[in-house]
Amino acid sequence: MAPSVLRAESVPAGLNINTQPPPDSPPSKNLWLDHLNLMEDGISDPPGIRVRPMKGLEAVNYLEKTPLLKGASYVFAPVIEKLEAMGYDNSMLRALPYDWRIPPFLLQQRQYFFQYIMYTQSDGLMWIHRHVHLFFALGAPWLGAPKSVRGICVGDKMGLDAFVSTTDAINMSRRMGSAPWLFPSLPELHFQSEKQNFAMMHEEGSITSVPIETILQKAGAQRVLDSYENYYQEDPMYGSGKFLNPPPVPWLLCVYGVNVDTEVSFIACNKPEKGNPISLDRSVSHGTLTCRGGILYETETSVQKILQEESPEENPIRSGDGTVPYASLRYPITWKKQGHKVNFVEIPNALHRDILVHPDFLRILSECASDTFEPQDDTSTGYLQGVSFATIPYTPNT
Repeated sequence: MAPSVLRAESVPAGLNINTQPPPDSPPSKNLWLDHLNLMEDGISDPPGIRVRPMKGLEAVNYLEKTPLLKGASYVFAPVIEKLEAMGYDNSMLRALPYDWRIPPFLLQQRQYFFQYIMYTQSDGLMWIHRHVHLFFALGAPWLGAPKSVRGICVGDKMGLDAFVSTTDAINMSRRMGSAPWLFPSLPELHFQSEKQNFAMMHEEGSITSVPIETILQKAGAQRVLDSYENYYQEDPMYGSGKFLNPPPVPWLLCVYGVNVDTEVSFIACNKPEKGNPISLDRSVSHGTLTCRGGILYETETSVQKILQEESPEENPIRSGDGTVPYASLRYPITWKKQGHKVNFVEIPNALHRDILVHPDFLRILSECASDTFEPQDDTSTGYLQGVSFATIPYTPNT
């Protein structure tokens, strides 16, 4: 069995409260949001509050340890428990928890998170090829996820409607310097028409596509735009398309869910809502994409440009995993065409988070950990005979 490293990409890992607000602070309706939110610059701690990532496997197993909520709050717990059942222990498993609220440059300054990631140094690449057998990418958003832009512009409550207001949702998104890390790119791979983009505006009776920078300005999110330009586009490891480079590993295995309705864009209008200068236009429809409440979705019948060269079908159809669009999940096909060793496994109807407890994923994980996994020639679909489901309940080991 080979040692394994677990990293939660854009998935919450445990955060510890190091300091609390002064006892004479005014009461707050959402104390957890006060602790979670950073200052408006997206990097600084609020006065009197200091939250930092936990350490070890405990940081990436569950977000909540109480019996009532534990099963619903899993992160990597299903993976850890599967590997432990195979004989893995703490000497063979490593977790890389990090503060998922801040941009990558600050992760390096604060945690030395990228200290040993040496893309351009030959000794670093030699070490990787000697010691890293497989990079297992589960539901990886290689080209980002469009809902990250909507969350900043008009708010995304992420299913927490009973606890989070629209204003809270907008503030939470705008105060996380990591949000632009998920900004989508390469719209030409996501849409059939050049007139479509990750954001649309309904103005003067017509619907037009707008760049991310424009919709952020219209939403009054100038600070986020500044963060995007300063902390990402000017980052030597990320900007100028560096994030589109393949990881320097000998083998990349991409496993993800498909054929779930997945957000690819949204339609906004100049109607103020809750103090925000724009809002979702819930009254319009769209000619080629499914539109619900101003949000545009790709579906299992959406034609995918990224598949057209490799598929025998004239108009190959597919959709993403409910969070990450298909083109973003499938982008490593570009690296495969360049000669890199890349394999894909697509699990029908598996949702982005629920795939962690999907029986097909856990079987593949077991086979990879025991070095018995045999990839198929998956230049077209690469489908497993997966179990169709909406949500599989997870019962943690006791």
